[in-house]
Amino acid sequence: MKAEEQLDRLQSDIEARVVVFAKQLKADGDHEDITPALRDAAGGWPHLRGIISAPVLDGYLTQMRAQRTKSQIAAAIGAAKEVVDASIKHLSSVRGIPPLGNNASLADWWRALEPTLESAKVAKALGSKNVGLVKLLKAQVNTIISMGELRNKVGTGHGKLEHPAGLTSSHALFTVDTAHTLTRYLAS
Repeated sequence: MKAEEQLDRLQSDIEARVVVFAKQLKADGDHEDITPALRDAAGGWPHLRGIISAPVLDGYLTQMRAQRTKSQIAAAIGAAKEVVDASIKHLSSVRGIPPLGNNASLADWWRALEPTLESAKVAKALGSKNVGLVKLLKAQVNTIISMGELRNKVGTGHGKLEHPAGLTSSHALFTVDTAHTLTRYLAS
């Protein structure tokens, strides 16, 4: 067997084990925060495996992990936004929301999806429409709009002539962490 085939087989095995490990922790009710380890491991972001195809997701993850140069930082920010985009569109499809068209923004997709999320159940159970969780869910449209604006300004996809001088890896990390948190909620 060629070395590349062995490496592919090993990576697939690691990915499968990470997914099984994450499911077992969830089933056991383990609350230790291993999120960063699962996020950054081979096969990371197990909550999106099966939602986004493995080659596409792995491409995004590769971009999100490399955050040393300004170009890599821009690519990480772009990939984080794309992962959120794909997750929202997938969940919208699962929830029976008809396609919104080519000109629909990610915020438009979120606004269509948001009523199908848990906020209505939470409001009914707690007897109020003004509970913190409901407000937090409704506020995510601002997070999504901000991710799109950030990607447009400093990320990939819009033909930049140069990268902003103040762009640092902490900006990429913040964006990737935000995408991870939001997609974990959506996939649960």
